[in-house]
Amino acid sequence: MKALTKIEVTKMKERIRDLKENLTTVKGILKRDAKEKKELKQKEKIARNFISQHKNHNIDDWLICVSDLESVYYSLIGGVYGDTEDDCVEISGTESRTGNPIIFDL
Repeated sequence: MKALTKIEVTKMKERIRDLKENLTTVKGILKRDAKEKKELKQKEKIARNFISQHKNHNIDDWLICVSDLESVYYSLIGGVYGDTEDDCVEISGTESRTGNPIIFDL
């Protein structure tokens, strides 16, 4: 087996350092993606719960007007479905599944 020269050793160390930096970057991206996926699932859950409180609780019917559950969530917190100043929105009795007004907590 041939001994490595100092230049070859230096290049290998640099390559190892670069690989470690790339690995750290990939780990960060994966961690961020996992966090974003978890947050998206939580937003979708809130949207589903909101929809389930309505007379028309068919998600497909709601998605005709918006592209996805995340859009329902952002419409909800953006005040499209009513004032959300106190982190809740009222679903009127005429729209609620029960026929009574419902306060939906975000």
